[in-house]
Amino acid sequence: WLDDSTYAWATGIGGALIIGCDLSHACEQRAALPYAVSAASGIYGMHFKNNKMGVVTGGDYTLELETTPNTYYAIDGGYQWQPFSVMPAGYRSSIGIGENGVILICGPGGIDRAQWGAFACVAVSEEAFHTLAPAPNGDFYLAGPNGKTGKYTISR
Repeated sequence: WLDDSTYAWATGIGGALIIGCDLSHACEQRAALPYAVSAASGIYGMHFKNNKMGVVTGGDYTLELETTPNTYYAIDGGYQWQPFSVMPAGYRSSIGIGENGVILICGPGGIDRAQWGAFACVAVSEEAFHTLAPAPNGDFYLAGPNGKTGKYTISR
């Protein structure tokens, strides 16, 4: 949800579109991102901190460790997307914006951290996780293969 009356969603396999819809389900294409078009590539994770600040990640899940342009941010509700200056190290499946602008990104090849405003990824772990969610206290909770769960604590 971008606000009380607008939500956004993204396409994954075979394309990379950001779609915005209102409560009457009237939708518009907000952006097309430059992911390689293939059966395995596209947007796999998206998070909006508010109705303006958003991030997406993805790539080609068959190239788990290949670094390609796969992570972008928007400051206008998802109409214009800019690439991170330093990309995560490989395909990533989930992304979130936590407190104080901390961005965490995860996938089968590990976890990366960035900061809102700098948009440069730094690898923090090679441990595989598939999804994450920011918690109100600033930490992140993660889930991975074989029922694995994790917690990434942001130092305060």
